[in-house]
Amino acid sequence: MNGTNSAVVTLARVLNVEVTDDTLSVDLEDGRCVSVPIGWYPRLANGTPEEHANLQMGGLAMEYIGRT
Repeated sequence: MNGTNSAVVTLARVLNVEVTDDTLSVDLEDGRCVSVPIGWYPRLANGTPEEHANLQMGGLAMEYIGRT
């Protein structure tokens, strides 16, 4: 070892997003599923099911429009 740390970062596209009462789950094209507490995103946590259905995915990102 030469004393340096290195990491390989692999980006994966978003395939699906699911919002429940307590969790935001994101399925990625490489098979991973990332789930986090909905409370980490207050705007999302306070949104309605109709607003949650309006999540927009764009490759490597997603956008929550929420209330207008």
